[in-house]
Formats: sequence, structure tokens, C-alpha cells
Amino acid sequence: MGSRQDNNRRLLLLQNWIVEEDGDARTVIAEMLESLKNVMPLSEENVFNFRVVMSELVNNEFRHGTGRNVHISISAFSNRQVEMYVYGSPKGFDLDGVLKRKERKDSKWDESGRGLLLAEALCESLRIDYTSDGSVMRARMHMQS
Repeated sequence: MGSRQDNNRRLLLLQNWIVEEDGDARTVIAEMLESLKNVMPLSEENVFNFRVVMSELVNNEFRHGTGRNVHISISAFSNRQVEMYVYGSPKGFDLDGVLKRKERKDSKWDESGRGLLLAEALCESLRIDYTSDGSVMRARMHMQS
């Protein structure tokens, strides 16, 4: 992204959520979408794609993380980019390994990992970073107008 475009990028929303139980994810994601709709128009496709990505990232943390209290931060910008941060446990999760395993022709397309491939396809970027406190799954989506 060029510096000219970055200069026009203003923060419209910065909000945090906690999903306390796996079953609460749907409700929290609906709240996230309402917050986003307050700062930018969203098409049905934007809403669907956001739900898919956030559902996968939150459910992934419940399955592979501590299994409780998933912390999420959402930022929305004037250039229609939305950045999502899912803060995880220190156990670690090999996102690159899952995505690369699924790209190989000899791998089985079992249930594990398919959602992350879909999330990656819907995002401009999807990555995981590790800190001394745990992991941060970072996703960026552009909400088409």
C-alpha cells in the first residue's frame, strides 16, 4: 500500500470484545457487525464474508487455545479496510503449517483446516504472530462498496 493511500486512512472504529463461551460467538459477531454498520455501509456479501472469517478465527481459538475468554479487537478505517485481532493462548498454533498442508495435492481434505483456508481466501491478509503473552491472529479484509 502506497504512502499516499495511507495518508487518507482514518480510524473510524476501534472496539474490543470478549467471547466467554463458544456458544456466544454468534451473538458477539452480530454485535461486531452492528458496530461496523454504524461507521460504513456493508453489502450482504461483506456481512457474509465477515461472519465466515470471524466465526472461523473465534472457533479456532476455542478449539486450539485455552477454550475460554477469547479477546477480539476490531479496527475499521476510512479506506474500507477492517482489521481483526484475535488474542490467543500461549500454546501456539501453526497457521502456516495448516495452510501449507492443505495446499499439497496429497493431503486429505478432512474437516480440520478447511475453514482457515476459506478465511484466508476472503482476507487480504491472514497471519499469526507470537508474543511473550500468547498469540495474535491478525486478519485484514477490504469491504467492497
